[in-house]
Amino acid sequence: MTDHDDRAADTGTPAKEATHAATATGGQDAPAATAPATPSRRRSLALLAGGAALWTLLYVVNEPLWDAVIGGLAGLDLESRLGHAVHFFFYDVVKIMLLVGGLIYVIGLLRSHISPERVRAALAGRRAITGYVVAASFGAITPFCSCS
Repeated sequence: MTDHDDRAADTGTPAKEATHAATATGGQDAPAATAPATPSRRRSLALLAGGAALWTLLYVVNEPLWDAVIGGLAGLDLESRLGHAVHFFFYDVVKIMLLVGGLIYVIGLLRSHISPERVRAALAGRRAITGYVVAASFGAITPFCSCS
């Protein structure tokens, strides 16, 4: 190879550098080192904890909030059929939206950590009945389709 060919081959792209690194280690990829907790990871965990705290707060104050809005601001008697029905509607709509949103988020986190390759590896070499039970367990953990 000429000097010009060496410069053309070394473009600085990660794929080329990985190829050069694999060649330097005898064709084997170097083991990946575990990275310490970075500020972005800490920030992500702090946002996750903050989001969980906010979700919990919204869930806890949902009923007292609608008690105050329907009974106080709207002036409906919560013991009457109309007051109870209006309170029930708003309280349950918010509660269901919080529960569905929380479930979709948690399942999204699980799905990001459980790849199809990991599921295939867990099912490989199992007997049919055992494989069906394990596959159903994975399906129960992540019941939503990827569009949700």
